[in-house]
Amino acid sequence: MVSGTDLITTLDEDDYFEFKKSLHAGKSGISKMYLKTAAGFANNKGGVIIFGVDPNTQALLGIKKEFEGFDNKLVTAIFSQFLDGINSYFFFTEYFTDKLIGFLCINQPSIKPVIVKNSYNFDGTTYNAGDIYFRYPGEVRKILPSDLREMMTTEVNRHANRLISQMERLVAIGPSNAAIIDSSTGEIDANGAKLSLSPELLSGLNLIMEGQFVEKEGAPAYVIKGDIELDSKEGGKSIITRDVLKTLHNKDYHIHMLTNDGTTALHFLENIVFMDTPFLPVYFYIEQAKISLNKTIELIENKTGSDVRKNPKNKLLERLKSPEDFYHKSRIGSLVDEMTEDDLEDERHIESLRKKYCLHNNRQKSIVRTVIYNRLNTQKPIHNFLFKSYLNELIEAFTHVDNSEIRNFSDFYKAEMLKVLDVIQEGKTIPPNVKTSLRKASSRLDYIIHGEDFYKTKKRKVKVENIEEPTKKSNEKD
Repeated sequence: MVSGTDLITTLDEDDYFEFKKSLHAGKSGISKMYLKTAAGFANNKGGVIIFGVDPNTQALLGIKKEFEGFDNKLVTAIFSQFLDGINSYFFFTEYFTDKLIGFLCINQPSIKPVIVKNSYNFDGTTYNAGDIYFRYPGEVRKILPSDLREMMTTEVNRHANRLISQMERLVAIGPSNAAIIDSSTGEIDANGAKLSLSPELLSGLNLIMEGQFVEKEGAPAYVIKGDIELDSKEGGKSIITRDVLKTLHNKDYHIHMLTNDGTTALHFLENIVFMDTPFLPVYFYIEQAKISLNKTIELIENKTGSDVRKNPKNKLLERLKSPEDFYHKSRIGSLVDEMTEDDLEDERHIESLRKKYCLHNNRQKSIVRTVIYNRLNTQKPIHNFLFKSYLNELIEAFTHVDNSEIRNFSDFYKAEMLKVLDVIQEGKTIPPNVKTSLRKASSRLDYIIHGEDFYKTKKRKVKVENIEEPTKKSNEKD
């Protein structure tokens, strides 16, 4: 919203949002001034600290451009030192016209309360170890006894309900059919039969609580299926030393497709209905599993159960049956018509291109996206500067590359997309917009390289029109 010469937000500070005029951070991490607010949000229902907004006028002031791409490790460095129990948060930035705005999103932790674990001083105030802060409408202060009592009661009830649920499940399974694993020793007690997981396997095993993800994305979690080979015995206990199949994460679908690793393709297809997004590579795995498209659709349709993600499953089926609906809309953002430059040196170069082509200030992303597109479309490797400074625009540029170029130089485009994954895995958190762009760009590569042939023969029951080549660069706004 524009008021006079200022751009203002329609959001108000409340128990979920707090505005800060600027962002203070150094090489060692963000300022300790944000610890109290973060702890208060975490102990309530979560919240967002928005940097670059005047709390009095709601005007967008912006923060320093140097904070674009700010590393979440600098948030963790301070949070982990002074707060106990806070474990779900991420920082990202977005441009609104020419204003860079920062967002620090704090989610509720798995266990409350979040407590100050090391005393510290800031701006003449001492915050003591053991302090508990809570977000009230418009302010953060030490939690009131009544609210602390309610929080602890909720936590006790949650753990009690979990214990009751486990007992009910034990009754439903039947004591004679259940087994108990001691996650500290690896010992399994199965109705009197004693087995033990080897120390090597146990050290890499992450047990996932129902309804939660492993704390570290990509950490190996395992499902023990089928026949288990007992290789040896130690002290009368059978030792399971065989590696078991890894539970899949979204990124595994991208990595295996981009590295042409189809050794367990059928397993990927069987488990895709448990993923939280329909935008994952799928045609590569159909091709590697050597099954038909219709057989794949039947396989996915027949997958049921409480763990199946119904909405992603249905959207995936729609994509398999009518891919044109997705692939005609899979290009993200706009390009700049007539721009032929394929290199960027620094921020000043972007400004010179903006003036050269008489573009508005809000076309910065289009300029970057177009320069990267021009490199990709002629198979020129992307500079590290662009990977680190403009990751999202880089991913979006992939969605504009000509289909014929992708087909003819598939190894090049897979290798460049794999670099994107390497950069993402260096960080601890991924902003939602980058995740979405990556999934769509990777899925589009998968279709163009591995999927189009499934729809070309008239013998197939599933038919779609040919996917059009990208249209000419547009001068539409981002």
